[in-house]
Amino acid sequence: SGMSYKEPPIPPPSVEEQEPTEETKDTELPSIEDIQPPSV
Repeated sequence: SGMSYKEPPIPPPSVEEQEPTEETKDTELPSIEDIQPPSV
């Protein structure tokens, strides 16, 4: 009963993947490009 109740509170994978997917791609592209030039 306790474990089952903890699962519902967690957001679905569909909403979690869709939201971070767009933000992660936009943030990762600029982040990697900015880190690559200075790192090299």
